[in-house]
Amino acid sequence: GSPRPCYVSIIEDMVVSATDMLLERRRLGDAANPQVVEASVTLPSRVHCLMPAPKSGVIVGMEDGFIEIRDVDFELVARHRVSTTAVSAVCIAKDGLLTGNAAGEIVFWQAEADGGFPRTSQDWQPVWRATHDGRVVAIRLGGTNSVVTGALDGTVRVWRCEDGEMRYQIPGHKVWLGSICIDDNDKGLMVTDGRDNAVYLYNFRSEE
Repeated sequence: GSPRPCYVSIIEDMVVSATDMLLERRRLGDAANPQVVEASVTLPSRVHCLMPAPKSGVIVGMEDGFIEIRDVDFELVARHRVSTTAVSAVCIAKDGLLTGNAAGEIVFWQAEADGGFPRTSQDWQPVWRATHDGRVVAIRLGGTNSVVTGALDGTVRVWRCEDGEMRYQIPGHKVWLGSICIDDNDKGLMVTDGRDNAVYLYNFRSEE
């Protein structure tokens, strides 16, 4: 059969992986027993993105348009439909959660005052929405007040975090953009890659 995508996230001393609908947790650095699965759960839909959640745990974006927030033992904390298509990217912001989908839509969702997220769907409030012309594949924070997104339209776009106003767009990749990485130390460097076998390095400062 065709290769299946696998999504991996490191949380403290654990490795969490997702393939199809299976979410698994292993101990990081356990070279003697790399195949030992400490916890696993079968999700209701295929996973399309995965990232660490606040206060330990994971956030998964799924093919059915839902995201699920699960604690470190994979117990369900919150579940919410954020899209009518697959949720292909997620990112934690200071005051909320950003999601991107297969149709190119980006939504900023409001968090609770303590940094958590509401458990019931009716309490989730979208703050703003924005769009790409292709599937969103990456969402990153770019400094104190910017959101950086990449999509299969081959562009990187920079949005103002508070209201979703687009600051500028960076074209470049001739074929699908794959991922974005921004320097965590001073947010001064940004790297993107794509299926055109090209890697771009930018001097990126949201304040300029």
